[in-house]
Amino acid sequence: MGYEPLPIVEVDVDDLRLDLDNYRIPTRRDDEEAALKYLFASEDVLGAARMIVRDGYFDNEVPVVVADDPGGYVVLEGNRRVSALKALLDPTVIPGHDADMRGLLKRFAVEAEQLPARIRVMVAESRSQVAPRIARLHTGRSKKAWSLDQQATFYYSLLDASTTPEDVRAHYPDVNVTRLLKMAAVRRFVANAKFTDRSLRSWVSGQGGGVDGELKMSAFEYAYKVKEIAAAIGLSFDRDGLIEPRTKTPERIGKALGGDQLVALEHLVSEFRAERLNTRSPEFKRGASEQASLIARLEGRSSDPDPKDGDGDGSAGTSGSAGAQGGSGGGDSGAGSSGRGNGDGSEGGSGSGGTGSGERGPNHPDTKPTLDLSGLSYGDTHVNLNRRYQELRKLEVRVVPIAAAMVMRSVLESTIKWHYEASGTRAHGELKQVFARVKADYSGDKALKSAIGKVDSGGASQPGSITWFNGIVHDGDAAPSESEVRAAWDLINPLLRHLLRQAPASGASSVP
Repeated sequence: MGYEPLPIVEVDVDDLRLDLDNYRIPTRRDDEEAALKYLFASEDVLGAARMIVRDGYFDNEVPVVVADDPGGYVVLEGNRRVSALKALLDPTVIPGHDADMRGLLKRFAVEAEQLPARIRVMVAESRSQVAPRIARLHTGRSKKAWSLDQQATFYYSLLDASTTPEDVRAHYPDVNVTRLLKMAAVRRFVANAKFTDRSLRSWVSGQGGGVDGELKMSAFEYAYKVKEIAAAIGLSFDRDGLIEPRTKTPERIGKALGGDQLVALEHLVSEFRAERLNTRSPEFKRGASEQASLIARLEGRSSDPDPKDGDGDGSAGTSGSAGAQGGSGGGDSGAGSSGRGNGDGSEGGSGSGGTGSGERGPNHPDTKPTLDLSGLSYGDTHVNLNRRYQELRKLEVRVVPIAAAMVMRSVLESTIKWHYEASGTRAHGELKQVFARVKADYSGDKALKSAIGKVDSGGASQPGSITWFNGIVHDGDAAPSESEVRAAWDLINPLLRHLLRQAPASGASSVP
């Protein structure tokens, strides 16, 4: 398409009408007030208004309009700016935000005197004439379907002092308004919770800028639809789908969340971010054992009824480190007679092998307070590395997640150095430098390729990545959750097993 200059004219702001078919608005409304409410709620029109009144209206990018009724125009491009200007010139057009507008006008009283009542616009002959260009600016497509989350924001934005959920339902009889209001309320509740891992807050609201996106309420609703899970994370809903008590906003309720409920919410959200929970997870199926385990964990209850039942790490039968010497019933059969023990007792006792008649199987590793080190043959490492493993297996992750993450980082780096120690070409430097050796030598192994890639290239939101480990060590604001520490352990565990099992023979050369 060649260059086709469109005429630019000056029109009254009052003659401009918002585009009720605007790509930003998921469900068309027949009144401009509803469109304004949605744009204020979802597109930060207040922020645009603040910049306009503070810095002046700058028309380097003029709105694109199409003629409507005689003397009137519909804004095809620039609805956010036009909405902000309309609200500044007449705060009554947006009742739910008129106080904010009046506050801005009072704060910038001198600047507000210069607000333009007329602005320049570019006039198109028809909507179709500029649709391809507008689509390219915003989506690369002529139309884009709106998610349930975005529709939820729209319907929630309609609520104010004069509009009740019942009013919205009456206006939209074919829409499950209650479900969408609940989605929007929970989004605000979760986004304002004071997580110890501050990146979770930006992730749930989609502002983290990471490749892993955001928490989808259309998925998270599978969790809060389970009454026991909702209660464990501090949620209770009324018949309209709004969070109780109605006297407080979801934002205030989220900010005030603390104690076990905050711990439970952080764990639940972290599990969604790590993609261990999704819409198909058995944890959300009524009657499933996985659901019972998740609820028990969120409520802070142990799912281990009797410590004598094996849990897979040799802690059964004998206490402390005694299990490392063989325990009862199994001797040292797990490690053979070489003495290459784990140091965590996984080679002995009933917890490491099959169960006898009438005994239940091992519990899920995440139900234990400590990390599961079974299968790691660190008994033949040098004394200081062995001590690191011993200390790591004793740390209760929920109590000291930061310490557990730091020791885990040390274990990973030290294991890599021990692995190459006997090869004649030692690995030197910090974790990033020594891990380059692991990547060079083992990224061709299909079983390890994915884990190596995540550790090497994963960002700060990837538990177990070098960036994540370094952030915990060097960033005083970094505070990993229990679930993130366990996710990090799940990621590096197969690498540690391989490095401990495949130590190069003395004098062997390694690929540099």
